[in-house]
Amino acid sequence: MRVIGYEKFMRFVSSNPSYEVHETGDFVEVTFHTPSIEEASSSMSDEEGSRAVIKLLLKKVGDELVLSEAWVEREGVRHPLSLDSFDTWLEFIDMYS
Repeated sequence: MRVIGYEKFMRFVSSNPSYEVHETGDFVEVTFHTPSIEEASSSMSDEEGSRAVIKLLLKKVGDELVLSEAWVEREGVRHPLSLDSFDTWLEFIDMYS
């Protein structure tokens, strides 16, 4: 599943401060700010550490969004992600939002 209702998806991401959403024409770009390595490991380090950012590009088709591209960025380097890896997440949003 790489298609989800526009309203359900927007309700889900707008209710979570870890997501940023930008709409341009028929496209919605979602940015998810992952915790730093220190935050994820509960380290007491004062250093901010490297944060990865996951970005998704979805195309609006009628009242649905179609996932068209996904990537992770860290320290200015961009790596593509498999769209298949987001199927379970989109199903969760569809079922519980």
